[in-house]
Amino acid sequence: MVRVFIVYGGDEGEKIGRQIEVYLKGNNIGAFLASPKSPEISPSEKFFERIDYELKNANLAIIVVTNGIHTSDPAKCEIERIQNELHYPYIPFVKKGVELPEQLKDRWNMVFDNDILSESNLNELELKMWRFYIIWLERQTKESMEGDDILPTKAYGLMVK
Repeated sequence: MVRVFIVYGGDEGEKIGRQIEVYLKGNNIGAFLASPKSPEISPSEKFFERIDYELKNANLAIIVVTNGIHTSDPAKCEIERIQNELHYPYIPFVKKGVELPEQLKDRWNMVFDNDILSESNLNELELKMWRFYIIWLERQTKESMEGDDILPTKAYGLMVK
């Protein structure tokens, strides 16, 4: 199963992220929103260890960009790890009128304009997510001879200009 890690900053970002998480799970796609309020994290679980586990085991990320992302140190750290350590694809999902963080500039992104996402917004996000993921998988494969050892490689995010 594909696993999606949802990055956000602030209350508004969490609200948008929760809508995405519910939508993806409703479509049988593994999704994790890194929130201390998450019902998936039991009180006995260590929060940061769980975040680390989910980051390492995700296949791609959706980065919810609202004004809160600029002041969220956890979100900045998660983005940094995705880009520089984990190297899986990510989609910035940007609220209209919000400036992208520096490390997400010059990358393709998807824009939304309301705090309540429409079915159309969510469908489009899912389609773009699958497109990015398939392109990333294709870039991971190369022609090989039968019997060759094939090892996975890491990609450095998808950049569309």
